[in-house]
Amino acid sequence: MQYDGKDRWYLEALGIGAQGNEDAYFNAWKTQVGNGWNTLAGRQIVWRSRSKAAVPLLGAIIKSVSEQEMLPYFRAFDFHTDASKQQVLAQIATQSQGEKVLYALKHMDATTFKITPALQVALDKTLNKYKGKLEFVEIASAFKLQNKASDLLSLSITYPDSAVGKEAVKVLLDWNKIDLFTKTFAKNNEESTGLVKALWAHMYNDKALEVMENLVLDTSKNKELRQLAVRTFAGPWNAEDRLLALAADKKIPTDVQMAAAGVFQTAWRANIREDGAKYLELPGSKAGMALPSISILADKSGDASKGKEICNTLCINCHAINGEGINFGPDLSEIGDKLSKEALYASILYPSQGISFGYEAYKIQLKDGSSAFGRIISETNDKLELQFMHQHQIINKSDITSRTQVPTSLMTENLQAAMTEQELVDLVTYLGTLRKEQ
Repeated sequence: MQYDGKDRWYLEALGIGAQGNEDAYFNAWKTQVGNGWNTLAGRQIVWRSRSKAAVPLLGAIIKSVSEQEMLPYFRAFDFHTDASKQQVLAQIATQSQGEKVLYALKHMDATTFKITPALQVALDKTLNKYKGKLEFVEIASAFKLQNKASDLLSLSITYPDSAVGKEAVKVLLDWNKIDLFTKTFAKNNEESTGLVKALWAHMYNDKALEVMENLVLDTSKNKELRQLAVRTFAGPWNAEDRLLALAADKKIPTDVQMAAAGVFQTAWRANIREDGAKYLELPGSKAGMALPSISILADKSGDASKGKEICNTLCINCHAINGEGINFGPDLSEIGDKLSKEALYASILYPSQGISFGYEAYKIQLKDGSSAFGRIISETNDKLELQFMHQHQIINKSDITSRTQVPTSLMTENLQAAMTEQELVDLVTYLGTLRKEQ
């Protein structure tokens, strides 16, 4: 990009050099160049200037350049504080096409600007164009379109693991639409599960925390849904502290206490692990006695050879190890390189606390009234292959009426109940030896 000496002087003088005298410097330049301002150098001067008089020229530039060139000029609006920029942005939104309309709307402050009929038309067209996408959420939030709350709820439920779903539910939290959450949880179905997953990312938010707490304590709701809700308390310190307080007050219902214990025993903070073990009984061994905390188990030594025998009895029915066993759960051949002792104990005692990607369980409902269950190992446009243990089932997608991800692990719960405490220690000792050959 080449400028002559005069242009370079103007660029420097009307940029940082104009601080405190933006209007005077800019107007002097504009008077000198007149209608010939819209040159390569002139656009750079308009872009740099913070003068109120530069605002309408930014709008003119955006209208004249391509979508590939427009973004820096939209960014310049962020540095202007004069209210006149709202009118300029509204003109861009009502007089332009494509993404220029979207970016104009995104840069507007809808709380300080009256929506005209022309702007409402542009707004409606943009919402329709981006329905189901993140841009829809951004516009609905910026313009506080609470009449779109049901659309945002649908996005939260349908795309709970994506930015679209997470941002949509954040807007609903900001709008305090707790009644929509309550109605969804009353259904006790896959929609309820999707909403819990969407809210999971916002457990630092006091409103989300209260919603999840109420769900956990509501024993009229599905047990698996409430167990999933318990797991959302893992991670954020305020959430873990709140769950610990519920445990201390003996408020956590019996049927979800195991899930709560999993949150405590996999927590990063030692006090959460230790205090959680005081308030909730940990899983029991074959002898019927509660096991000690994971931190205590991890300090114990075991016999790897005995652990291998236990593994050959309990684990290879679902897992492969160096080519032996069944490839249903994650391959354990190099598990000692991947997980610490603490993580190995957690995966056995609380399998639903951290489900590996690709090993999620699904329930498939079919048109003939039957259902199938397992993990999806392959999928094409017209067929889906499901596996449960050593059994494989190929299903025509045209026969499927619903597909629901189950929030619990495919791994057997209470596996430790088939072992004594020492046998569990031996098993974990053996699993720790499964490493990549050097």
